[in-house]
Parts: sequence; C-alpha cells; structure tokens
Amino acid sequence: MQLQIESRHVYLTDALEDYVARRVGFAFNRVAHRITDIVVRLANINGPRGGEDKSCQVQVRLNRGRTVVLEGRDASAYRAIDRTLSRAKRTVREELRRRRDRRRTM
Repeated sequence: MQLQIESRHVYLTDALEDYVARRVGFAFNRVAHRITDIVVRLANINGPRGGEDKSCQVQVRLNRGRTVVLEGRDASAYRAIDRTLSRAKRTVREELRRRRDRRRTM
C-alpha cells in the first residue's frame, strides 16, 4: 500500500504529515493487502477568510480496479482528515464485503 499526501494552499508540516500517515495506518491496516495506493489531498478553500474551509479528499485504489473517492470539509484540517478517513474506511470495507459476497454466490 503506497501513501501519497498532497496539499494545496495548506502548509504541510511534519506533524500534519505524520498525523495523516498514522490515521491512514489505523483506518486501513487490516485491509492493506487489498489496497494498491491511497492519495490524501488537503486544501484550504477559503484562504484567510475562515469558516469550513479545510478540505480533505481521500482516494483509495483497490486491487482489481475499483477506486473509492470521498471528500470532507471542516474548519480544522485534523477534523476534516478524521471524518473523511472514517467514512473512507467504512466505504472500503463495505466494498470489500460486497466483493466477497459476490464471489461466494457464484
């Protein structure tokens, strides 16, 4: 499983980069062998104006094709990361469960 972190108008500190890597590890550790790569994109949408302007997009490429893409926004980059990775974890596990069920019924 490859992890790529991209940022747009967000200063990517070592602490933020480590946080993303840790959270991705926690979210996908059990299914890492089924994932080709993960791209996490962080962006500051409104700039200095404030508000819910931190965006986190997570793109998970599964083995054998399917790609899951989710996006979340919050005033805090850390909360946006947490929420988006939590949703991505559920979505990926649901997709893998569907694949398993389809194989069993064939």
